[in-house]
Amino acid sequence: MSRFRLWQWLLCLLPALPLPARAEGPLTSFYCVVQSVESTSGFSCQRYRQQPGSERILRSSVRVSLLGYQPPPDSHPLAAQAHTELGNILLYQQVRVDVFAVDKHGRDLGRVRLYKADVTEALLKRGLGSVDRAQFGAYYYVPFEREAQSQGKGIWSERRHSQL
Repeated sequence: MSRFRLWQWLLCLLPALPLPARAEGPLTSFYCVVQSVESTSGFSCQRYRQQPGSERILRSSVRVSLLGYQPPPDSHPLAAQAHTELGNILLYQQVRVDVFAVDKHGRDLGRVRLYKADVTEALLKRGLGSVDRAQFGAYYYVPFEREAQSQGKGIWSERRHSQL
């Protein structure tokens, strides 16, 4: 077989070869100041940014939902506590948001960090919600949910008592 034929044959196989997996990551990242907590899993914040080469500062309002977090249902006794706790943690704080998608309400779905602490992780460790396994990236939060379950914290405390 000539070299030309060999290269032709190899090029025909090229589309059938699997491509290396691409690492998924955030679509965008930004810092913002939380203005209000709208729901148990979402908030509004003000984002400030400066255009390169300009002295003008642009301000925009952004709505964000916590990635991988499923709050207690409204009928649950801890729903109000989860909402209050989220407000206590975030209100008027500057947070970093790594956006991974847009949720069904049109809010940016992202990992929210206050300093270096992950807000979803903090709520799950306190037992103030569960992991929304339908969301991309939720697998990261499962160990924190299991930790709260094993210690019988928050929403997991009543299940533990009902099993006894």
